[in-house]
Amino acid sequence: MKKVWLNKTNSFQKAEEFDDQYNLSLSPEERLSAVQLLREEYFKINKDLKNENRKACLLTGRDYEEFLRLLNKSKSE
Repeated sequence: MKKVWLNKTNSFQKAEEFDDQYNLSLSPEERLSAVQLLREEYFKINKDLKNENRKACLLTGRDYEEFLRLLNKSKSE
C-alpha cells in the first residue's frame, strides 16, 4: 500500500514554497518518473488522442541523458 501525506499551510505562498522544496529534494530520475506518470494519466483520460502523439513525446537515449544533465544542472544552481 502506498502512503499518502499532506502538508497543511495557512497560505498559498507557503504551500507553493513547500511544493518547491519537496520537488527539489527529488532526484532527476524521480522527477522524470513523476512526469511520466502524469503523462500516462493524461492519455488515459484523453483516450481520443492517437498513439503517434504519445510516441513522439517519449525521451530515448541521448535525449534522456541530456534531459537528466539539464535537470541536475538546474538543481545545483
